[in-house]
Amino acid sequence: AQGYAIHLWVMTPYVNPQSDSEKAYNMVHVHIRNVVERTFGMLKARIQCLDVSGWRLLYSPQLVCKINVVCAILHNFCVRTNVPWEEQVKDEDNDDPPQDGDGPHASA
Repeated sequence: AQGYAIHLWVMTPYVNPQSDSEKAYNMVHVHIRNVVERTFGMLKARIQCLDVSGWRLLYSPQLVCKINVVCAILHNFCVRTNVPWEEQVKDEDNDDPPQDGDGPHASA
């Protein structure tokens, strides 16, 4: 598995948490990471040009952040104004059904 590059804008979990606060941080980190991954999955399903990079950062982190914010705004607008969801079938490893707050009609 690849590790994280060292950057000021990347918050990483503790590799071997010792204190209660480090363990609590790791638990919150895992939870937030799951929320972020589900959100990006929703956005990539609706706005498919986001899913072409092969997990490489094609732009600066600042521009990627702006692109993601705009995509979340567009997605939320579509959800709130009932724009039809045009899902395309993809072969994904995750066959789990959506949980509460997940799925195409959840807000990003």
